[in-house]
Amino acid sequence: MTPKLRTYAFIGLCLTLTTCLLNYSECVNDGAVDVSAKTCEDHIVRPKVNVTLFYESLCPYSKAFITTQLYPTFIKLQEYMSVTVVPFGNGDINEMTLRSKKTYYSVTCQHGQNECKGNTIQACAVKYCERTEAWLSLIACMSVFYDPSTNSKV
Repeated sequence: MTPKLRTYAFIGLCLTLTTCLLNYSECVNDGAVDVSAKTCEDHIVRPKVNVTLFYESLCPYSKAFITTQLYPTFIKLQEYMSVTVVPFGNGDINEMTLRSKKTYYSVTCQHGQNECKGNTIQACAVKYCERTEAWLSLIACMSVFYDPSTNSKV
């Protein structure tokens, strides 16, 4: 092999290795590579879409959104979604200071006390159920009824 041909072969080898390394680096995710993947697309771990819903347990628009949009979409696409719910919506926090200088807080819900109860039940479900599917199923079930605070008994 002539020196000129050797130089071209070396340059070709360097270009090939550079291309392979660039393609490989695109496929690495946090330093770990899945060698069973056929393409870089198989290596990439995409972040989930974050969905946050501020709602009220007795609001007809919130209930319709949960039962016809959020819950059915989550069931189909849960591996791509991260759902956070805040069952508070248009609630008001009222502060009251008594003569004894003690301050108390109360919550007033737009649709009345039963909505506050429903919000509390749903907030507890979110807090104590580990799986999103479990608490979101409960919230969707409660949203079917007119008054979730009276229909949440098992």
